[in-house]
Amino acid sequence: MDHSYQQIVSDILLINYYLFYILFLFLSLLAVSFKKKKKLESIDKVNIIAGIINFFLIALISPFSLLNGATLSKENHLGFFLHFPQSHYLIPIEILSFLLLFDFIFYFYHRYLHDRKHLGRIFHQIHHNKKKTSWSFALRLHFLDFMLFQILKFGVAYLLGISIFTAIFCDLFLLFLIFYQHQDGPEKQSLLGIASPFFHHQHHLTVGGDNAKNFGLIFIFWDKLFKTTSNSQEGVISIQATEVLGNKVFVSELFKLSFGPFKELYYYIKYNLQNNSHNRDKKV
Repeated sequence: MDHSYQQIVSDILLINYYLFYILFLFLSLLAVSFKKKKKLESIDKVNIIAGIINFFLIALISPFSLLNGATLSKENHLGFFLHFPQSHYLIPIEILSFLLLFDFIFYFYHRYLHDRKHLGRIFHQIHHNKKKTSWSFALRLHFLDFMLFQILKFGVAYLLGISIFTAIFCDLFLLFLIFYQHQDGPEKQSLLGIASPFFHHQHHLTVGGDNAKNFGLIFIFWDKLFKTTSNSQEGVISIQATEVLGNKVFVSELFKLSFGPFKELYYYIKYNLQNNSHNRDKKV
């Protein structure tokens, strides 16, 4: 790969993520106006700042994005759809294939993130560590959790060899969907087979070890197929996050969101090392 192409890819990556950041911010403010709030709640501000930090860091240090996956796949001519005659008629098939394959892989990845035995839970719990949720929780992810999500999209795009148009469409669709699922919505599991806000809110209600349900991001049928659909008829979580944070608590909350999981990771590793050492001593 020559230098000029690397520069083009780098520029596309940066533009891609800065545009996404602007879109996220726009949607955030739009959601506030829809709810007729006069100002952002404290916890919403924490979540938005966390989202800005995530997008900024990803744009600076990570080569992974859905768009970049499609671009590199085309350059190396390795993706599945690149072996077919290129036509705009292929785009709907590319879109459906990407969404199905991505959601299938994400389903199992998401289940892994909620397994108490695995490291992923430590970082993903940031998204779940408040009793209430709101539209801004679409942004409340630890950087490593966010980066792994981007890598997953990159891998599927690279494997399928989707077009640039398909990549942009799917990325924007996922962005909108994640944001939409943290809004209030009708009390039904899906909208045309696509996971609804009610479906995702039930995931937040059932989170925790073996009790977690509703892992699918896009479609609900993976959960139905593997029997992880929540049967709860409870109402949607109140999404009015009215927690007020003082300035010091605000900074502390943002600090814990970014660095808190590393403290838990330290204790997790320490416990497992001690446990393994204890088991070896028993065998001796």
